[in-house]
Order: sequence, then C-alpha cells, then structure tokens
Amino acid sequence: MSAELVDRGLLTYTVLLLLATAAVQCVAPLTGVSSSAVQGAALLPWLVWVIAHSTLVRGGRLTAQLLMLAGAMAFGVEAVAVNFTDTFHHALHPQIVGVPVQIVCGWIIYLYAGFAVTLALGGLGHAWRGALLFCGGAALVTTALDLTADPVGVQTGSFVYQQGGAFMREIEGANGAHGIPLLNYVGWVLLAGGTYATFWLWTRHAEDGHDGGRLSALLFYVGLFVAAVIPAVRLGHPELLLIGGLPVGLVALLVMQRLTADRHARALGLRRGKERARVASLAERRLASHR
Repeated sequence: MSAELVDRGLLTYTVLLLLATAAVQCVAPLTGVSSSAVQGAALLPWLVWVIAHSTLVRGGRLTAQLLMLAGAMAFGVEAVAVNFTDTFHHALHPQIVGVPVQIVCGWIIYLYAGFAVTLALGGLGHAWRGALLFCGGAALVTTALDLTADPVGVQTGSFVYQQGGAFMREIEGANGAHGIPLLNYVGWVLLAGGTYATFWLWTRHAEDGHDGGRLSALLFYVGLFVAAVIPAVRLGHPELLLIGGLPVGLVALLVMQRLTADRHARALGLRRGKERARVASLAERRLASHR
C-alpha cells in the first residue's frame, strides 16, 4: 500500500474523528467522573490516530520510542506532583500511585498533537539551535490546548487543585477552590519541551521521516480543541472559545499558509518539469528529422 493512499485514509479518519467529537460533545454529560470503560472508549480513537500517524511519518521503531518516552515522562511528573506536593489530586480511576491511566494516555495524545502540528511548520533538524527553537515552539503549541481543557477538567471534577489559582477564577472545583494555578502552565511547557528535546537527543541521527500527514495533524490538533471548547461553552464559559481559540487559530493559520505554499511550489515544479520534458522531446524530434 502506497504512502499516499495511507495518508488519504488517515485524513478521512481524522475528519470523521473531528465530526464525531463535535457531535458527541454537544450531548455528552458534563461530568468528568464516569466509568473506566467509558473513559477508555473515549480515548481509544485518539490513541489509534496517534499510533497510525506516527507510524506513517517515522515508522514503527521511532513511534514506539516517542510514545514510551511521552508516557514515561508524563507518568513520572504526575506521580511526583501527586505524591510529593499538595498541589492537586485526581478523581479518575483506575490509578497507579495516584496517577490515573487516562491522564497518562491524555498526556500522550496532547504531547503528540503539539509535536505533529509543529512538524507541519518545520522539522526538528540536526543542529541543536534549531532543535531548541522547535522544542520551545512545540511546547507552547501543546500548552495552548490546555488553556481550554484544564478549566473544563476542573469544573467537571476530573481533578482538583487544592488552592485554586489565578487563571479563570470563575471556575470552581469540586473542593470549592477557584481557578487554575499559573504554575500548571509552566509545568506544561517544561514537560512538553523536555519530552521533545529528549526525543531529539535520542533520535537526532535517524533519517528524516515521510513528509506526509500534515493536514491530518492540523485537523487532529483542532479536534482536541473542539473536544474541550464545546463543553466549556455548555458549562457557561464562552470566553474560553476566545482564550483558547486565538492561539489554536494562529497555529492553524500558519500551518495552512505553509501547506498552501508547499502545494504551489510542487505545482510549479511539476509545470517546469513538463516544460523541460516538452522542450527535450522537441529537440529530439528535430535532431531525428535532420538525420
């Protein structure tokens, strides 16, 4: 099966996932504490996409390395924060040393989404300066998704910040505390950037992957935003549509500009190639006629 055919199939799956997410979130119960089976079923289509897209772009071995690294770093940071600080705790189950399995899976999905959509703008490269710039940008792109997702998670009771925080003070947690601590977003940037930088160090000598799946990556990224912003509006916080939508919209605009420019460049290259072939064919016919 050709890479182009797989790319088209993945794009179709991404569109269906986006549409299904929008439809489900319009009617789903506004609670974060449901059965483990329901939570696992909700995450499964997103994890399938992550594995399929990463395998298409970089192959199975690097995909396994990236997902194991993302899962290990997310679990480690969550375990330390839950067990050695009094910042927050989770209400989801099942848990391993206080860390819900669903949270680790969610981290993997979000970390990959930010990574993949930033790759649509430019690669990691092999020089450390370019890699650091990429990792920092990708970390901010990933964190932008949490501007909407975290307030929704707090209000629906998925997790609780013990003291609340300065961001979105109108959000009330299950313990009565208001807001999300700004340190949460610092943690997102550090964890995401650290994951991407570690992956680059681990695989910087590997061959460049397949240059495909970029539109799918953008739609997947937007789909995660949609999955959070619809419940946010239903919960009475339409301002999150603007707060989270501005950075997500900026990322989408930049990626679409890049995709459009690349498509025009490919079309121009094809036209020039056809023109050179036509000129070469005419030259051959003239040479044959002189003979």
